[in-house]
Amino acid sequence: MKSIISLILIIVILFLVYYNVKKEQFETCNYIPKGTTQLACRNDCMESVETNNACGSTSDEKSVNCASICQNCDSQQCLWVKNDIKKNINTKCNFSPWGPDLQACQDRCINLDDRELWGGDKCTAETCRQICENCNDRDYCEWLGKDTSLDFLKKKDNVVDSDNQKKPKKQTIRAIPGNGKIIIQWVTDELEDKNKKIMSYIIQYYKTFTLIDGIFTKNILEDELDNNLRNKNNTYLIDDVENGKNYTISITAINEFGSGEQSNIVSVTPSADIKLNM
Repeated sequence: MKSIISLILIIVILFLVYYNVKKEQFETCNYIPKGTTQLACRNDCMESVETNNACGSTSDEKSVNCASICQNCDSQQCLWVKNDIKKNINTKCNFSPWGPDLQACQDRCINLDDRELWGGDKCTAETCRQICENCNDRDYCEWLGKDTSLDFLKKKDNVVDSDNQKKPKKQTIRAIPGNGKIIIQWVTDELEDKNKKIMSYIIQYYKTFTLIDGIFTKNILEDELDNNLRNKNNTYLIDDVENGKNYTISITAINEFGSGEQSNIVSVTPSADIKLNM
């Protein structure tokens, strides 16, 4: 009987010794994955389990376990998962073509501020050109029906249009968003002939994603030019815009011979967080 009890005690002691030695193998690596990228998650995991042998007895083992945990994360704390899903959704450029002319349509498509909404890097200049050129909806693609044939372009190259040469040059603008306002800046690009000086500007702007609200127009007349905008460097304030709404803006210079070519198209979003002083 005593020999049986002794044997049982020996077995229990051996088991306890074995359990203490191998205790970590019965534990679970319970690191909770999180972070902006998988690499940031793995680095944070390695720091967290530095003294926890449940995730591995060596640095290599811990690195493998941490990488596996982060790679298999599907929670909201793993921010890269959401980004990866978004990238997978946008497998092609889904831009819907629209605008006053073909160039404006292409500029809108490749706009870096918000092209992630319809395809991100998939919306290359060539892709956007093809999308806009293939538009067949006259309500949205306003240039349809206008003379854009190659013969017309060749004719422009070979024939000097004296009237067009008398009209103002195309202006180049930039826009700065503020709190409930947008500041437009440009350097006057005028013809050398002073008899063909710019007499006024037309500024057009609209809410980029709600064109149904209409196009807003500002006329800068000659008296306002003489008082404020006759200098080479010009600044004009638009103060009737809504914060949080993206606006598309352009200007056109006018002289006695007619309207010049529309300027480049810019898009900005006013915000209450932006403080500008004029």
